Amino acid sequence: MPYVLNAQQMQRFDRRNIDEIGVPGLVLMETAGRGVSEVCLSLLHNHPIARRALRAAAFDENRAQGNNAPHSWTDATANRIPDDISIASFSDRVKSGTNCEVLILCGPGNNGGDGYVIARSLANIGFLVRVVLSHPPERLQGDALTSFRLLEQSRLAGVEIEICPSQEEDIISWLTPRLAMAAIVVDALLGTGVTRPVGGRLAEMVHAVNEFAMAPVV
Repeated sequence: MPYVLNAQQMQRFDRRNIDEIGVPGLVLMETAGRGVSEVCLSLLHNHPIARRALRAAAFDENRAQGNNAPHSWTDATANRIPDDISIASFSDRVKSGTNCEVLILCGPGNNGGDGYVIARSLANIGFLVRVVLSHPPERLQGDALTSFRLLEQSRLAGVEIEICPSQEEDIISWLTPRLAMAAIVVDALLGTGVTRPVGGRLAEMVHAVNEFAMAPVV
């Protein structure tokens, strides 16, 4: 896979945007999170909720252009999705045993903050979202804490927030069934700030994803 920017270059890019250009860090976080949400939608394009969201986006774009014809990338199937498609409760969808969840794993830093944005974005269009924090929210600070509070205070239907077990030996057995339930997994554990080998519960979570995730990992 080609890299557009390496970790150090990405850090400098972010710092220049914040310090020199004046873009707030929270704005960068929202932009990154919404961008990943679009990737998730493209990977889940056969899911009825994703097709409805893509159809709505195409409709809005065409309307803005004064064009009533369907957009080229909106297929005929998406145009037949009814507007009143029902979305079952979180517990009902989980009990059904189908792969209906988006699982978002959030670390204690700003990468986790991106994950909370992704959770809000996908829950707002009707996806079932399970957010797993690697550490208690008391560890959060700055923009990541603000993003978590926005998610928590939004009280969106279909969002479940959990905290990973503190005992490393319990993490894989606890996380594996959640990975099995997911239609897609979002890794928002670590970002460009990593400067040493990953250990502790974060390492166990990464290992669980690498070994037991059956869905695409973003």
